[in-house]
Amino acid sequence: MAETFGSTKDIVNASDKMIEAKQILCKPHKFGQHAASVSYTEGHTFCVAESGPSDLIEPCHEFKAFKRKEIKKFVDEVIRFGAACMNRQTNGTIHFGILNDPHGEICGVPVHSNEREIYDKKLRIAIKERFEFKHINTAERCFRPPRFVEVLTKNSKPSGKFVIEVDIVPHHKMCKDKLFHTVDAETKKKKQFFIRDGSSSRDLLAPNTSDKKQKQYRWYVDNVKDSSELRKQAESKDLKQMITDGISSLFIFVAKPIIQLAALSRRNWQWFWQRRL
Repeated sequence: MAETFGSTKDIVNASDKMIEAKQILCKPHKFGQHAASVSYTEGHTFCVAESGPSDLIEPCHEFKAFKRKEIKKFVDEVIRFGAACMNRQTNGTIHFGILNDPHGEICGVPVHSNEREIYDKKLRIAIKERFEFKHINTAERCFRPPRFVEVLTKNSKPSGKFVIEVDIVPHHKMCKDKLFHTVDAETKKKKQFFIRDGSSSRDLLAPNTSDKKQKQYRWYVDNVKDSSELRKQAESKDLKQMITDGISSLFIFVAKPIIQLAALSRRNWQWFWQRRL
């Protein structure tokens, strides 16, 4: 009897599973930190996908392959992403040197040591040029300096490449109920209003804006105070969780050993007095 291989769809699905099984997954760098000891490996894959807002504290992510290394493109993408996160009041990280296809695969960007300062400098200039004057200080505090995470070869050797990451942290005390408009990179005149919509950033004031986008923009204007309150609540909840986790850790590493030592001492004293008797 002839062997049955199943439908074409089943074969494709099985092939996809085999490819996925070969992927080596890794976590992105810890949000909001600059640990020099952290590195990625070329060809490994992030265990997170591009995403939109969730609980406002868990960062959303955006990936850029950035194969044509253009600092102007880097700056424009960061401004776009950062403004979108600030208007949604969500934490976020944009990663350069991460492929979209295969999704989340680490490829890295060649960066010389003397170039790192240029990325940060150009970004700071763009913030001043593209945000409204009254919001420049807030934006500067929300945009964290670019983080350069070294990419190693599969043999754990330096590749000369890095993943460039920028964290956006729109704290409630800084952003409150503000709306963050920017201007376009070319003319510095066309007004923009970016929001994080799923895994992409959209400009609700783009030319030829549809009625739907205009309604969405009005919704953000009318509900900015509610959005601000949600961010405030999310930060409060996160702080309480951090305190709870801290107390638990303190008990595990400090109080628990003391209790165990006290119990051991008690047993030793009991043994001592039993021998005396």
